[in-house]
Amino acid sequence: MQRNHGIDLLRLVSMFMVVVLHVLGHGGVLAAVSAPSWRYGLCWGLEAAAFCAVDCYALISGYVGSGRRFRLTGAVLLWLRVVFYTLLITTAALVIAPGTVGPKHYLNAIFPVMTRQYWYVSAYFGAFFFMPVLEAGVEKLPKKALTALLAALTALLTVLPFVFGTDPFSVGAGYSAFWLAYLYMLGAYLRKYALLEKLRGIKAAAGFVLFTAVTLACKLLDGVLPFDGGALCSYTSLTVLGASVCLLGLFSGLRVRQGAGRFISFIAPTALSVYLIHAHPIVWNRLLGGLFAPLAQLPAPLCALAVLGCAVGVVTVCSAFDLLRELLFRLLRLKERLGSLEERIMK
Repeated sequence: MQRNHGIDLLRLVSMFMVVVLHVLGHGGVLAAVSAPSWRYGLCWGLEAAAFCAVDCYALISGYVGSGRRFRLTGAVLLWLRVVFYTLLITTAALVIAPGTVGPKHYLNAIFPVMTRQYWYVSAYFGAFFFMPVLEAGVEKLPKKALTALLAALTALLTVLPFVFGTDPFSVGAGYSAFWLAYLYMLGAYLRKYALLEKLRGIKAAAGFVLFTAVTLACKLLDGVLPFDGGALCSYTSLTVLGASVCLLGLFSGLRVRQGAGRFISFIAPTALSVYLIHAHPIVWNRLLGGLFAPLAQLPAPLCALAVLGCAVGVVTVCSAFDLLRELLFRLLRLKERLGSLEERIMK
């Protein structure tokens, strides 16, 4: 598949939205705003708009990755990147605050997937080895059968759990390999049948706004509605899923100028590392927890702008640092060496 700079831009936007969620949630802003108020509405508006970020990121995996040759090299490179940051941040904590880091922290750093240092990475690895099977299903099943299968999965994983308030298939509100596998398959389906060609521009933007508005309205009216309005603020929510598909349609159809496209594609690989750096358990628990709560004391518009500004700052710093990591990996020629090793093993 030809490089789509719009998709690369969506990777960056999605990770920015993830940081917005973290500033609002773990950063303490949402807990510090009171309802009813304009500040409360604006902050939850940002939350509702950003909640589709993780679904977008997973959809991209299927939309871009499906149809390509299955390679273990990508998983190994991802593991090396994760271990690079878990070891680096753990060691930095040991130097800065001796006595706060012990052998258990290093064990977790060396085995980040098994110790679930990052839920998304652990879930992704769980789904990764099923991707060839998922791709085979997308490629081999007739369109009607595949459409029916995805419709059934959507009902079972999003609609019915919301109606009954249960989680019968242990999807874990989307924090699971099962949910990422479903999104991968959905992204691959959207690519194969070019369904996003019908969801571009104003239509896609309007769809995103509509789904976000419904999510926000249900949250703000929680307690008045005959159901749990806050339940729509979930990765498995039908409105959040719809918003993520609309964003994928919007960005996949963007026409990006060549110069800007090259810059975006150069920066895009740093997106995941933004998550790996700021969501590392040591940074997450000892630095970010409640750090941004004072923003809730600002007037409503300034509070919203400050949240977005802090998110921009986190993304910028983490991305700049990751460019150095990317340079190191290239100097070591890790991708080429691992690819060559895989070729010899798979012969």
